[in-house]
Amino acid sequence: MKKLILLLVVFFVLKTNANPLLIEINQEWLHQSDVNLRAINLNPHSETEAIQLHLKLVEQTLRVRDVSHLSPQQKLNRTNCLNILNKYWKTEVFPQNEEFSYRTPIFIDKYNTFCAVGHLMKESGFEKVAREISRENNLVFVRNISNNKAVDWMNWAGLTMEECAWIQPGYSPMTSFKNCGKGVNGTITKLHSLGSELLVLGDFTRLDSSINSMGIAKWRKLGALYFWEDYSQGIDVEIINGSFRARSQFNAAAEYNGTLWLGGERSLQSSNNSPYHLYRRANSSWQLDSSLRGVVHDLEIYNNDLYACGNFKDSSGNYFMAKYDASLDTWNLLFPTFTINPMYDMEVYNGSLIIGGGFNISYLNCYNVFSFDGITISPMYTGVRNTVRTIEVHQGKLYVAGEMRGSNDVYNMKYWNGSVWLDTNTFNLNIPYNNYIACLKSFDSVLYFGGFFSYYPLIGTYARNLMTTGPRNGWGVMDSTVNDIEIFDGRLYVGGAFTKTNGFGRPDVNHITYIESAPTSYSEIEHNADVSLYPNPTKSSVSIKSDMEFSQYFLFDISGKLLANDKMIGDKINLHEWSRGVYIIQLEDIKGNQYLKQVIKK
Repeated sequence: MKKLILLLVVFFVLKTNANPLLIEINQEWLHQSDVNLRAINLNPHSETEAIQLHLKLVEQTLRVRDVSHLSPQQKLNRTNCLNILNKYWKTEVFPQNEEFSYRTPIFIDKYNTFCAVGHLMKESGFEKVAREISRENNLVFVRNISNNKAVDWMNWAGLTMEECAWIQPGYSPMTSFKNCGKGVNGTITKLHSLGSELLVLGDFTRLDSSINSMGIAKWRKLGALYFWEDYSQGIDVEIINGSFRARSQFNAAAEYNGTLWLGGERSLQSSNNSPYHLYRRANSSWQLDSSLRGVVHDLEIYNNDLYACGNFKDSSGNYFMAKYDASLDTWNLLFPTFTINPMYDMEVYNGSLIIGGGFNISYLNCYNVFSFDGITISPMYTGVRNTVRTIEVHQGKLYVAGEMRGSNDVYNMKYWNGSVWLDTNTFNLNIPYNNYIACLKSFDSVLYFGGFFSYYPLIGTYARNLMTTGPRNGWGVMDSTVNDIEIFDGRLYVGGAFTKTNGFGRPDVNHITYIESAPTSYSEIEHNADVSLYPNPTKSSVSIKSDMEFSQYFLFDISGKLLANDKMIGDKINLHEWSRGVYIIQLEDIKGNQYLKQVIKK
């Protein structure tokens, strides 16, 4: 019943506010009586486009408002400021939030880029006032500006405090993605760590703009240096449109008894109908293994045996799993398929091998996921209703995710509680029909996921094709599909069809990128409980509004320095000894889960 009520509430909010991203950028949208939010249904494709859309629409509305109460000079100043605002949003140069894990105003960033209101001050001759505000509190909301010079400027500009508060955007966390040299010239389908090397598989013919490669490469580390190396020697190729291409596009990799195996499928650009796409590395070259006829989607080691899943064929029909017999050096097909749909992923969990895909085992009444103990397959309740593309174990829980195929179940990610499959409690996983989650990766207590989707939250930050399930949901914005996520040398690597990352205006990363360290991680919240602080802003103390019981709190300044921590007594936290500014309060409940909240001290 609670889930139904929550669904109805979210549906009502989404119906009423057709563009929730605008409200996330600035909640002042909710207070504009002359704006019809339901009529705004544009969906920007990046954070930069979202800020542009916000400022453009604000400007258009401010230009047609009644200003008969203003003096002739104020009207002129107001028009000049709106002209400045028009040029500002068209430049696509806005402050970058590279330091804070939440959406926040930034008056002037470290690159000396002014926010919209600060830019209006600077260009209208009041730059000193903007810099004063930045020095006093660079993350201040306009409504909380106490600088009298700023109030005088607003009066001079013919803009009210409320209008300036509406102009001012909040900026989403901007993860700093790094380049891997010049990347590769085609889609990456799989990343696999090999110790001091990262194996990179995909549909590409060039590395770092100058090294030839037929879809198999290494990103290598030697000392403190990283460099590209071709690893496709011996792979079968063919000529397509006058160019050499690999006959197979690889989806899977596994190391077994000192041998590296690769599995894949026919290249989408190929006219060759060869059914064999399984290779192993021997004598410094790749050798085709013709034991499996069909598509290999995953390779996994379970109970010291190597398994493959996909869609294989022999004279008797279709199969979805195979096991390698090392003594006979051949592969044995295990079970006939129950549908023509393939198995996509395998993962070892609690002594069993979990297999996911797009199927219905009718005699087990099981959809899309089941377990295997080495002998028989067993249902996991009734399975899940959407096609499973990826499986991952995160903090002791088993997660599955995939794609919408017309099911009434709107969630694309589930976790197993030992008896049934449960929703992950977040609406950010309600991904539209024909969009999908392609990969999951657990790292540093955070579960990352990538694929082909966009996320426009009511609360949180915008994301496209790359997200986390932790407090910082909207973590990445990639201009095309993310196919895989891998950990290598303590870094989080991302590969796919994308060429640009956050903002899309930054230099190309060409299908592969990494970050030095993961975003701040916190224990996953088991229940989607509402935690709020009030009053906020405050002059002295804040009270906690929540159904949960908290055991202690930590107080940080905006740079992340710990200022205080203590046991919770009652529901109040005293801030009277701290100066004006923005602070972060981390609450810890009796189970050890942690929650972050921003508070402003007036």
